[in-house]
Amino acid sequence: MTVENVRGLAGIAAARAEHRGQFFTPAPVARWMWQIVEADIDATLAKAGSGDRVALIDTSAGSGRLLQFADPKKHTLAVIEPDGPLLDTFLNAAKLGGFTVDSHTGGLEEVAPSGFGLALINPPYSLTLQNPHLTPFACTCHGPYGPNTSTLSHEYAVAQALDAAAAGVAVLPLDFAQSLAFGAHASRRVRGLYTLPRDAFAQAGADVRTALVVWGKGSATHAPFRRTLAWGDTPAAEHGLGIFTEGAKRPSELRPKYIDHGVDRIGLPVTGQTHVQVAHAGRRLLLRFSCGLVKARVLNALLRRSVVALNENRPRRPHGTKFAGQGVFDLALWHTAPDGALGQLRTLCNTIADNGGVADVHPGLTGYLRNKARRYAIEATPFRRFQLTESAGLNAQPQPVTCRLGFQWDASVWASPFIRPGTILAAHVNPDEPDAVIVTRGDAAKTFLREAFEIHFESVGDTGKSWNQTDAGVAARYATEAAQLRQRMRAHGLDSTLWGYQAIDLVELMLKRRAIGGLEQAYGKTYLAFALALMRRGSRPSLIVTEPYLLKEFQQAARDLGLADDAWKIIRSTKDTDTLAGINVTTYPRIRAEARRHRAGISLGRYLRRRFSSLVIDEAESLSNPDSDQSRALRDLCATEVYGLTGTPIANYCRGLLPLLQFFGGDGTPTQPFGRRRGFFDPVLLKTCDYARRGPDLFRERHVITEWTTREFDEELQKGGKREIPKVGNPAQLRAWIAPWILRRVKTEPELAPHHAVQKPVIEAVPVSFTDAHLSYYLDVCDDFAAQYRAMKRESKEKGRAMNMAVLLRRVEAVVTAANQPWKGVENFAPHAGECRKITAALSIVREWTDAGRKVLLFTRSPSSVRKLVACIQKHGIRVLGLSGNVAPDRRGELIEQHIKNGDTQVLVITYGAGKRGINLPQASGVLFYEHSWTSRDEDQAVARVLRSAQTRNVDARVLEFEGSIDEYMGQLCKMKRDSAAVVLDGAVGEHQNDAFQSIDAMLHAFVNNLIARKGVSSRHTLKEVLRNAA
Repeated sequence: MTVENVRGLAGIAAARAEHRGQFFTPAPVARWMWQIVEADIDATLAKAGSGDRVALIDTSAGSGRLLQFADPKKHTLAVIEPDGPLLDTFLNAAKLGGFTVDSHTGGLEEVAPSGFGLALINPPYSLTLQNPHLTPFACTCHGPYGPNTSTLSHEYAVAQALDAAAAGVAVLPLDFAQSLAFGAHASRRVRGLYTLPRDAFAQAGADVRTALVVWGKGSATHAPFRRTLAWGDTPAAEHGLGIFTEGAKRPSELRPKYIDHGVDRIGLPVTGQTHVQVAHAGRRLLLRFSCGLVKARVLNALLRRSVVALNENRPRRPHGTKFAGQGVFDLALWHTAPDGALGQLRTLCNTIADNGGVADVHPGLTGYLRNKARRYAIEATPFRRFQLTESAGLNAQPQPVTCRLGFQWDASVWASPFIRPGTILAAHVNPDEPDAVIVTRGDAAKTFLREAFEIHFESVGDTGKSWNQTDAGVAARYATEAAQLRQRMRAHGLDSTLWGYQAIDLVELMLKRRAIGGLEQAYGKTYLAFALALMRRGSRPSLIVTEPYLLKEFQQAARDLGLADDAWKIIRSTKDTDTLAGINVTTYPRIRAEARRHRAGISLGRYLRRRFSSLVIDEAESLSNPDSDQSRALRDLCATEVYGLTGTPIANYCRGLLPLLQFFGGDGTPTQPFGRRRGFFDPVLLKTCDYARRGPDLFRERHVITEWTTREFDEELQKGGKREIPKVGNPAQLRAWIAPWILRRVKTEPELAPHHAVQKPVIEAVPVSFTDAHLSYYLDVCDDFAAQYRAMKRESKEKGRAMNMAVLLRRVEAVVTAANQPWKGVENFAPHAGECRKITAALSIVREWTDAGRKVLLFTRSPSSVRKLVACIQKHGIRVLGLSGNVAPDRRGELIEQHIKNGDTQVLVITYGAGKRGINLPQASGVLFYEHSWTSRDEDQAVARVLRSAQTRNVDARVLEFEGSIDEYMGQLCKMKRDSAAVVLDGAVGEHQNDAFQSIDAMLHAFVNNLIARKGVSSRHTLKEVLRNAA
């Protein structure tokens, strides 16, 4: 092998492609490795029986240089090498020498060796291995094939050798060897490290520092040694490494992990009985055979062949996708067949007959298919819906519209002209599709989504907006069933206790077995929750799950509805479940807590499995994390009917809808196609599974907008690094997806408006300028953030790993703290004791509102800010109460009742976490945000505290922003998240969907450059000097 002289790690990287990341081991280095273990091998063989040998493995054998000192009487060999001709040469020589050899031609990642006495390895360095069959070690991470499918070659080789052999010696780059022996995550099995001469690999053309790492069986009894070898030295022989012989444990064969080495799948004897029972288990088709030959013929006809092999250019498939025809075993897919599910059943019976079988259809299968067909039809029906759209007067004649995005006029025609952004065309509103416009170009007219255009209404007609009913609803389509539900509602007396719109929505929701009520704050969800629980089907009781601080509201609602004391109960402990009432109410912490009955470690949800007919989940947006303890506990309940109620179905980004609808809509169904485990539900799967896709992948491609993502984020759209743009892709498609599952109601709709006269305010941003001293302090922290961010990006690129997001977010929070709470100080920076003008601005607005007779809610993110603001407001003689999460929820409610609702306290200063939900304060009419939250939901929930039916004044809401600071970045996030949620949930046009999104680092950079220009200085350093001198 001929290479240029390689220096340092950068040189190694440059040479990887030429020699596959590996330098062949010089004979003196191999001799040293044998001298370390030879004495222990001989001692082991002396204790073993006659003829016993030690099994050696080299997972990157090359030409076999590490095994050149082996003895066929003492050792058996196992080698892995991707170079076939090179491996054949070694095998021929080994067999001539009398060795017993096992081998695998391929990469070390393709096998999982075990049971070897000794490993001698010189692994390839820093190659990226990506394989769906990697053994999950600590060094594996998310890759293109999912979790634990990507790693670096040298890290994986060492982990594999440690797992495969009792003892071993590895040649490694010095830095990695030191981290393995002495680093924070060092292996306890390492006995020590020998540093090799700098020119140890000079014969291979490499000038790199290397070392030998020695490990043994079990944890070392002493700290690892560190020694240096020079040419002519002899390393000390190691004893007690735990090497064993083949007689003690037989090593595994080197077989690829992806090949099935089992016996034939069909073990049935050939009996000649052609009977084939056709049944089902849930949505899975079951075929029971009596003859092995019939089974083989039928399954071969149905499954046909293996799916096309995966490669880098083919997207990942759902787990378990093996055969092209396996879609026929998913009964949900049968409902997409041209002749329906029963027609597909006839096709299956014909296939069985054509292959020598006689189908015996279980009677329950046809009934199941008919019931499911009806259930899917009901599920697919959109809920009753109103949408605020441009007035119908616009249909009089075409109006001018401007293209926001470029598009092809007719995508089905290759030569169709491309319409550039900014082109003005003529269009008019489509009366049958409020989301669409009919665009004319010459003599041609086509329908497009109206959000693709900026619409001008100056020419003619009404320029206002009006409420229009866009969907008639489920009750209109299934009028008979709806009438029966209304009769039951009257029997329970709900028609006289619920408001009109609540009664309408109750019937809509009850027509489905699983659904979400996306009901804006102050709708009256507590009453609706009781109504849903009271109207349950079946003989088992109902369960309502809510937040702890809302229990008092449920107690009051039960009294208002006239429920008897024995008709409902609150579950506060496992003992309370011994006897259940008709309606039971519990909290999220209780349902996910350990039941402590019969079996330890199971949640109360698991303990109560299948005890309830109906489950009503209040604040259902909490299900947006599918792997949380409360999501698991709620799934474990296995209720027949499940209803969610939430004012904010989109709690943060729009991708939060995916786990929410997977919980309520199922895992890859005809009406909720984005499966989590099953994959994306696509009718084509009934014909072939070659094109099966994972649900999260399709959802991300269609609706999630990012600049970059990590593999971990792509897996479930939950964890992992990414830079996500708070916009939504294909909003019309997303709205169509949620329409059958989310019943959306807002207070300005015609049916709700008479009960909610107060208009929701627009949150006004109030700019605040820094003092020079505070600005200097803030820039120092920003510089520290920028330096650490650049260092993390550089390290991430060099190591091929994702950035540590926890560390990055901690540094971002330091920038926020430096702006809004400089008196606290941040890591590496002392507190700033100077003036913070935000405090002054907050005081000014509070005084303005209190002088006008308003009570004020002042929100902040930190208890430290609460204390600071309370002290400042008190100094000016204003009566103020400060609360944070340090005060128990019940006590918070008592203090608010005493001081704000029934007292003369003028201002409540409270953190977002303590005050954004569970507190109703119509007595206040001014809402001030000292700083932004990271999510628009927090701010909207905070404003909703005062938007109650008892509110008598117009509400004013403002937020303070330091000019050019991270406040503006947070404001941008909240504004765009709020806009995206309105586009998806309410069909809004989207005022900010075409705005450019500015990242935090770009915004901070622009801010500093603007300051440099304003101050007339030449550099960032000079700017900070000017600010310090001015301070």
